[in-house]
Amino acid sequence: MVGKRSASTLVSSAVILAIFLTAPVAYASTGYVFLTQFGSSGTGDGQFNQAWGVAVSSGHVFVSDLNERINEFTTTGTFLGWLGKCTGGSNCDTITDTSIGFTCTASTCTGLTFGSGDGQFNGPRGVAVDAAGNLYVVDEGNQRIQVFTGTGTFVRAWGSSGSGDGQFAFPFGIAVQGSNVYVADTNNERAQEFTTTGSFITTWNTAAGSGCSFDEPIGIAAAPAGDVYVAQTANNCVDEFTSSGTFIGWAGGCISGSSCDTITDASIGFTCTATTCTMPIHGSNDGQFDGPVGVATDSKNDVFVVDSGNLRIQEFSKTGAFSNAFGSGGCAGGEFGGPIVMTTDSLGVVYVTDSNGTGCSINSDRVEEFSLPTTATSVTCSPSKVASGSPTTCTVTVTDTGSTTGTPTGQVKFKSSAAGTFSATKCTLSGTGTSASCSVTFTPTSTGHHKITATYQGDTSHAESQGTFTLKVT
Repeated sequence: MVGKRSASTLVSSAVILAIFLTAPVAYASTGYVFLTQFGSSGTGDGQFNQAWGVAVSSGHVFVSDLNERINEFTTTGTFLGWLGKCTGGSNCDTITDTSIGFTCTASTCTGLTFGSGDGQFNGPRGVAVDAAGNLYVVDEGNQRIQVFTGTGTFVRAWGSSGSGDGQFAFPFGIAVQGSNVYVADTNNERAQEFTTTGSFITTWNTAAGSGCSFDEPIGIAAAPAGDVYVAQTANNCVDEFTSSGTFIGWAGGCISGSSCDTITDASIGFTCTATTCTMPIHGSNDGQFDGPVGVATDSKNDVFVVDSGNLRIQEFSKTGAFSNAFGSGGCAGGEFGGPIVMTTDSLGVVYVTDSNGTGCSINSDRVEEFSLPTTATSVTCSPSKVASGSPTTCTVTVTDTGSTTGTPTGQVKFKSSAAGTFSATKCTLSGTGTSASCSVTFTPTSTGHHKITATYQGDTSHAESQGTFTLKVT
């Protein structure tokens, strides 16, 4: 018989609550704009009791909360249903006392509560999805990981209470990259790596002499390039590791050292170690943290940190160069009362769970969405009809369609659906006003219709976008 988590065991929850009680500070965004928000405090459909984990897959958003369930929404915030323990109702499997997939609503399921059976939860925290759309849930109070299909069918579970390999002591964060699953085993002060079927691979904490030892590791993220990032909430720093757990360096506030920028008192990328930077300090400058909780990456391997005590999100390049900060304390859209974790989708939209807003009577539990100003990418090839082996010039134009923050910069990637050769796979934009262009030469080597795709990779003030052109080859 499993018991409800006691307050004395939730060390991390107490730390996070203390972080949220700091005074609100405003930070100007250098690019990201607020899109929308959904959710409120309560137990009804689409409501949360401390919204926590968030993951996105194929247009669906999964949010865990301490109502002991996983909620499913569309990306625009329409509630679809919840997954968890129930005791009755048309969408409740009364043999297992669990919802039938993500189909439970207030009118179709009763008895929302905690449990330890398959598909039941006792404090669900981090959530993540794999490439196949399977959902991984950190079932913190039950000291385990549960896996479901994208429609909510239970697949497997692994883990138990303890400090041995594959055991947990109140885990919080989870990340999936390829065939590997990474878990922030918070109270054991370590990260653990598994296969997607739950087989233990390895475990690590920060290497000796790193300068940013594991202390309340809560957030964890795995980038497409393979590196793993762990947010050390109590130490105000973020560690970077290889996919196998080799320590690379940490980012955060510092005072001195060869890898410390003494103008901003922040690390120079993820390069700090015990010998190159003083121990981490908390702060509110760019690149400094005050109780970082969540960490995430995007398709470009950029790193996002939920800087919870500073009530903001910070974005860094893969190498740790600061690029963006957005958010401020408050209850309105685009403000934060207590940001916890976040994720990104394939379009570059950022989703943040926000809880514990002081004085926020309506929006104290919610998910907020942000994006860089939108762009439109168009591509044309001239001539539009060529013989196989003959070149054509493909020109791409990227236009700022959002808040007209300036001329889009950066690179555009090209690919073809059929055989052929580009003079370069990327070109660099150039222009003035709200539009910029660049060109490459494409020589097809097969006949038929070639779909030319141009993908703008975005910059610090503009979102990614894509355009296509159909080239006829005789």
